[in-house]
Amino acid sequence: MGSQWAGASIPQHFRFSICMSSYSVPVDFTSMLLVLAFLAIWAKAGAWVYEDARSRGLRPGYITFLVMFVAWPLGLVFWLAMRPHKCRPPF
Repeated sequence: MGSQWAGASIPQHFRFSICMSSYSVPVDFTSMLLVLAFLAIWAKAGAWVYEDARSRGLRPGYITFLVMFVAWPLGLVFWLAMRPHKCRPPF
């Protein structure tokens, strides 16, 4: 039982294999969904940071690069804590 991979109970049509040279990694459907969900959350967070920085009058490309590519997910928390307040126009 130790030689089987963890997804042995998954039906064959839900099993995938990622091959890199002579090393094969079994990837099940749930793992693929988790990776896709993570990528979707990451992309949505990046879009939100871009729009938030743009609405605050900052350089959105620079801020998004720093938050998403340099320090994610801690960069997102830092942006939420340290972002400048929006300037509301006087009425």
